[in-house]
Amino acid sequence: MIHIAIFASGGGSNAKAIIRYFENNTYIKVAVLLTNNPESGLFQMGTEYHIPCVLFKRDQFRDQEYMLPLLQSYSIRYIVLAGFYG
Repeated sequence: MIHIAIFASGGGSNAKAIIRYFENNTYIKVAVLLTNNPESGLFQMGTEYHIPCVLFKRDQFRDQEYMLPLLQSYSIRYIVLAGFYG
C-alpha cells in the first residue's frame, strides 16, 4: 500500500476532496494530515476520517531533522500540498 501525507494550512476543502477520493482505494492510503495552522480544519477531518493530524511550526517544514523522521514514521511515499502555505 502506498501511504501519502497531505499538507494544508486552511480549512481543508482540498484535503477533504483528496481523502474522499482515496477513501476506498486498496492501493493508496492517506496516512497522515499535517498543518502549520492551529486553526486548520484538518483536525476535525482527522477525527472524522480516523487519520492522525500533526501540527508543526512553520520553520519545521524545512527542517530535515524534524520532517523526514516524522514522514518516515508513517511510511510516507508521496506528499500532497493541498492549500499549504509553508
